[in-house]
Amino acid sequence: MALKRLFYAAGAPIEFQILGRVLLHAALVGAAAGLLGSLFFAGVEATQRVALEGWAGYAPLRAGGEQILGELERHGSFHPMLLALIPAVGALLGGAISIWLAPETRGGGSDAIIDAFHNAQGRVRKRVAFVKAVVSILTLGSGGSGGREGPTMQMGGALGSLVGQVLRVSDRERRILLVAGTAAGMAAVFRTPLGAALLAVEVLHRDDFESDAIVPSVLASVVAYSVFIAFFGERTLFTHAPSYPFVPAHLPLYALLAVGVSIVASAFLSMLRGVQAATVRLPVPEWCKPGLGGLALGAFATPIIVLIGPHLGQPGQGMGILGGGYGAAQLAITGAPWFPLGWRGVELLALLGAVKMVATYATPRVRATSATRSQVCGSSIQCRSKRRRSSPLRISIVASSQKIVGVSGNDRRKAASASRSGQPRWIDAFQNPIQTSRAMHNPPTDATLSTPAAACLPSAVEPSHPIRRASRATPSAIAAKPCAANVA
Repeated sequence: MALKRLFYAAGAPIEFQILGRVLLHAALVGAAAGLLGSLFFAGVEATQRVALEGWAGYAPLRAGGEQILGELERHGSFHPMLLALIPAVGALLGGAISIWLAPETRGGGSDAIIDAFHNAQGRVRKRVAFVKAVVSILTLGSGGSGGREGPTMQMGGALGSLVGQVLRVSDRERRILLVAGTAAGMAAVFRTPLGAALLAVEVLHRDDFESDAIVPSVLASVVAYSVFIAFFGERTLFTHAPSYPFVPAHLPLYALLAVGVSIVASAFLSMLRGVQAATVRLPVPEWCKPGLGGLALGAFATPIIVLIGPHLGQPGQGMGILGGGYGAAQLAITGAPWFPLGWRGVELLALLGAVKMVATYATPRVRATSATRSQVCGSSIQCRSKRRRSSPLRISIVASSQKIVGVSGNDRRKAASASRSGQPRWIDAFQNPIQTSRAMHNPPTDATLSTPAAACLPSAVEPSHPIRRASRATPSAIAAKPCAANVA
């Protein structure tokens, strides 16, 4: 009886007769995300070209795959004062539009998608994808120190939800389409279809993954990637050296790098949370806060650019302080004719990392729309989790992979903390990944949990239980547990 109750609570797997329909919908989501991602990518670069390069004479440092509009033959004359004001104007416009049309587009975006998946049955307002694209273009195109990871996640996830709402699919399918859209958005912009799909199904949970969404996410990612390269050609975001020799003696250095990155990332996140708490208390209207952050960013970054530029051979030469900073990562991979070699180059990159962290504090913590990320170590690491610490291997993987996708560790903790606010987290009883992901789509009501049949479920079924706790309940354990209703 206990096994039978568990089967009905977990819900049936996706029926084969609707699998083709789900995949067709995922392909539509991928095509839409690829188109919007292409427009977003081109919009950010075009805005930077007009505002930063044309008006301020600033030369952004870009990755090899970012120059989709070609090289600008000649930059305008360098205007430091104008460069200091452009980030404030862009952030102010973006913040005002966000507050007016869709307040949920404030912030990075990944936390909003995680919240919609867990607490809103995958429902996102139809305007979110397009508003997010506009305000992110304004913020990032004007020099905001943030990445494209969060915006592309929210845009793609919102498109997946939009397709699900237009086609009137079930809640279960709409949540799958939201995950597929999240993967498709990242795959289009970062040109990593498989990596984007794997991250999209994994980032929703702290210790698990959404297994039902893997195949739709892969399909949507491949379609979105195909749409993007149809417009801009087949090339990777970062160019690479011809070969990278494997030297076993270097393995301890990689392990040491992982530890160092985790320490710096933990400090980065702690400071980020402090800045966020401080900006909440500012006695100014909410729509003004992004402009204040942009003004602080310009005042901080412009003097550094003025001092460093002449030493690099060109006034206004960017070092990745403004904008996404992907060019600095490209610089570390392949170098540049003006970049010094040896320890001087190492010192310059370390200084750039510290400056980039401070610049990032100003941009997203006043609720502008960009992903919170550090040039040194990406944007997250989970080693500070009080509930469960990651293994050293997971630390190294997260530190390297989330440098590309920029998902904040705060986002996962928000999903877990939501369960402590009264949202039933009955799915913790099914710690098997497949059973868990299926069961999430048909949650019982509080009345169901209060029936005598609920006494047969393991003690992990608690409304206040965090997502994916370490306790595991197997069918044999449930069968062995006496049912109070049957005993009575």
